[in-house]
Amino acid sequence: AVIERVALEAERRQHGTPSGVDHGTVLRGGVLWMQPDGEGGVHPTPLEPVPDALDGLAVCHTGTPIETTGEMIAAVRRRFAGRRADLEVILDGIGEDAGELRRVLTGTRSARGLGHLLRSCERHLEALGVVPERVRRIVRALEDEGGSDKISGAGGISGGRAGSLLAYHPGRAASA
Repeated sequence: AVIERVALEAERRQHGTPSGVDHGTVLRGGVLWMQPDGEGGVHPTPLEPVPDALDGLAVCHTGTPIETTGEMIAAVRRRFAGRRADLEVILDGIGEDAGELRRVLTGTRSARGLGHLLRSCERHLEALGVVPERVRRIVRALEDEGGSDKISGAGGISGGRAGSLLAYHPGRAASA
């Protein structure tokens, strides 16, 4: 509990409004479903993915973003200032995609829908303005070959780097 409080405070100092997902996942490991706990934090629930649910997935590194997480959050706030309803539509879409992903991982939905989910979430992230043009080109190139991918993390704006990219190509290993 002490380590978790220190990690949360470090994240607060880095970008002000952490969700608790990053440090919660690092401290626990594995595949976790994180839900708001009603007190400003998150409650982690371990998930056991069904066999083969993660087949065809790879994490690629597009380079360290120039902007910090805090700067990315501020940029999204500026972009949607006075347009809260537009932001909520995008965030709700990301939430729906996450719920569908959970169903894929737990076997209550076919993994055949995984590519569509990643594409949908990526489009939402692009609408937020957190995917630089160079990374969008990488995403579209994999889509042109039958795969899909999405950034994972805060993303980036300038410099063409967005951190991690979750890539999916059924039937073969993804590479970037």
